[in-house]
Amino acid sequence: MSKVTTVPAEKIRRLAREFGEAASIGSTIVIDGKELPYRPACTFCDSRGLSSHQFGLWASMNVHLLNLVVGSLDVPGGSLSTNILGPGEKLRVEESLEGLVVAPGEVRSYPPRQVRLPQSVNLRELFPLGRAMGTVMMGLSLVQHPHLLPYEPEVLILNNFNMLMSGVDPSMLTQAVGKFRFVVFLGDRLCESAELADIFLPLPHQAQRLDFPMNSIRGWINGDHWYFTLRQPVLPEEKAGRHPLEIYLDLARRLGVLDKFLSQLNPALGLKEPHRLETNRSYSVEEILDLRIKSTVGSNHGLAELRQSGFVAFPRTVAERFPRALVKLPRVHLYFEFLPEVGRQLDVMAAEAGLALDTRGFQALPSWFPCAAQKTSPEYDLIAVNYKLPFHTKSMTQDNPWLAELASHHRSAYKLLINAETAARKGIADEDAVRVETSAGVSVQGIAKVTECVHPEVIGIASAFGHWGRARRTARHRGVHFNSLVPYGLDQIDPMAGLMDACVKVKVSKVGTAKPGTRHT
Repeated sequence: MSKVTTVPAEKIRRLAREFGEAASIGSTIVIDGKELPYRPACTFCDSRGLSSHQFGLWASMNVHLLNLVVGSLDVPGGSLSTNILGPGEKLRVEESLEGLVVAPGEVRSYPPRQVRLPQSVNLRELFPLGRAMGTVMMGLSLVQHPHLLPYEPEVLILNNFNMLMSGVDPSMLTQAVGKFRFVVFLGDRLCESAELADIFLPLPHQAQRLDFPMNSIRGWINGDHWYFTLRQPVLPEEKAGRHPLEIYLDLARRLGVLDKFLSQLNPALGLKEPHRLETNRSYSVEEILDLRIKSTVGSNHGLAELRQSGFVAFPRTVAERFPRALVKLPRVHLYFEFLPEVGRQLDVMAAEAGLALDTRGFQALPSWFPCAAQKTSPEYDLIAVNYKLPFHTKSMTQDNPWLAELASHHRSAYKLLINAETAARKGIADEDAVRVETSAGVSVQGIAKVTECVHPEVIGIASAFGHWGRARRTARHRGVHFNSLVPYGLDQIDPMAGLMDACVKVKVSKVGTAKPGTRHT
């Protein structure tokens, strides 16, 4: 592992010892008069950095399993997971016959779903453990392997999702969108993906919207209280477009499927009796939000109340805050005995579909394999890594002129971070113009920022820059679009999680010397 990570072996051993010692196994703490296990050691991972790789599910799971082996899951000092107990100490998951935790709903990892030939553009049926990447998979299903689907999809509706910026290989996704006869984009601003649509339906800006809830119970609520917030318009609503729910209700009504749509909204919005939507009638957005508030926080609350208060909060019990310390909960897998059989089933189905999927990760115990990008020719000696800036959000805020000005003065926002030792070896100086190229021949150009704050084997690229949409007047052609460098293909897929590998190796070369006093954007 030391060779793979460049972290010295003794440091790995030291960190392992320190983590085990810090867990203080056997210690207890008293909270609200109740004695609980105390395990002040916690590891946490989330989002794209660790999981979006060919074997990303194991990469993330290995981190989470550290909490399990020292007993720091859902107890004081440890990892508080995703609120397995909700308000009223109600269990938010299910339990298998073997007493193991089962996620609610259709999208679950255990028990695994049946492997089937693809029926949808996101190929979800091929990935029995994961959610798949939605429309980002369309390049595989519609362009690279069109034989997979038993039909030709005709209509695409994108709900404020700029997938060309958020997904990998925008040229491939552009081809996929071109396979549809009719494309609709619902959005609060024009963007790269919207420019491919036949119809643009304007949504209100977030500052003009009424929505509930604005926070999720899935782990984002911590501390002493449950709380649920209402988003309310702070700007006038005239010419603000229509709420997306109103648009979908109108479409369902015009298509003659309103009753079916309403029945599917009930589980989708978590509506419970007696606050479920009834068929054979119409609803406004306000009425549906009122029902959702009552279903979430109780019949004694409603939209009128939250319009006055903005939120509702109530205390959490000790068991709700630290559930595994006080409540007998379904057990969590440490040995994944079902995975090898799932891998065998996937091999059979992939062969039937004419696909070559790497199923080595389907093992009962944690494993590690190098991703496809690490097999690239040695001349591609750096790994391009993506990182976030604290003042930008996803692919949405780069066109804000104030934030764009801030980024232009930021020492690294629009630039490519390269380690000082690596830069010296390649003859690159601070502010030099450089080219970053992949083995697939895709290249971008930018300005180097020489720094000691990145690893010698990587080049750092801030996320969601490099917009090319005509409407992005401020953000257009500023910075580098990281996702354009990421290859797109079956060998980039993690078949366990259904995620696209964001790992790409590149070579970097100097193409010009910066002039003194020049400020690059």
